[in-house]
Amino acid sequence: MSNKCKIGMINFLNGLIPDYHFTSDLFDKYYGLPAELNQMLRRGDLDISPVSSMEYLLNSEQYHILPGLCISAFKEVLSVGVFSHLQPHEWHQKKIYLSGASLTSKYLLKVICKKYLNVSPIFIEQDIKIANQESFSKVVEDYDAILLIGDRVLEFQNQFDWKFHDLAKLWFEQTDLPFVFALWLVRSDFANEHRQVVSQIHYKQLESIVDGLDHLDEIYQKDSKNLSFVDFCHFLENTMNYQLSPFEFSGLKRFSEDLIELKLLNNFNGFHFFDGNVKQELPCWRQQEV
Repeated sequence: MSNKCKIGMINFLNGLIPDYHFTSDLFDKYYGLPAELNQMLRRGDLDISPVSSMEYLLNSEQYHILPGLCISAFKEVLSVGVFSHLQPHEWHQKKIYLSGASLTSKYLLKVICKKYLNVSPIFIEQDIKIANQESFSKVVEDYDAILLIGDRVLEFQNQFDWKFHDLAKLWFEQTDLPFVFALWLVRSDFANEHRQVVSQIHYKQLESIVDGLDHLDEIYQKDSKNLSFVDFCHFLENTMNYQLSPFEFSGLKRFSEDLIELKLLNNFNGFHFFDGNVKQELPCWRQQEV
């Protein structure tokens, strides 16, 4: 059993940038779906990981946020949304199938429906064990809509002609804010015992993301995800945002306030950031256009 720091990595298209030349003798990497990484970090099977932002909100006493890092989107995200043969205002008492691969998107959809659309769908949750394998054929027969994230969004689009409702777009239309889908978290117990190691890994992750954004052609050659180079670059360079600046944080804070108001979040312990005296952003960080 390795004594190295155990780091989670997202096994989706948006995980390619953080993984760019992200290697060190300090850590071992473990790949998984966001929901799987949530569970592994919570159990202590991982020490540091990008996970659903909802994992932090639900269990904030266990973690510290690594500053400057997130996976967020402004105005649209393209890879998180609801496919449906109905319009959102028609979802009241309709059956929506929720992907087992994520956590944050489920809560975001509930907030959008309850607070902003004033509809109450019937939510049915998918088992995480079949999140990446379940055939869509029966789903479209049994449900009125399906919430999907990541690479499975593209799979569904290639098979069916249901309309896609982008969750980041629905959120932006109501709040004028970006939405933070994932945060980089470190377990508080690990951070307290290994501050220097966490600081080094934190800086290395920031550096890898900045370098990755400058080498999209190289990343595309290794794993195109069956996209054209134009679509690949548009998604990773213009749609995805990896910097947690005050602007992104304002969207995260608004989301937490909505959850508390709707009684979907209780006993929230507030936002706590890891302080390891490491730069929180690099000079060459790509700035999100707003």
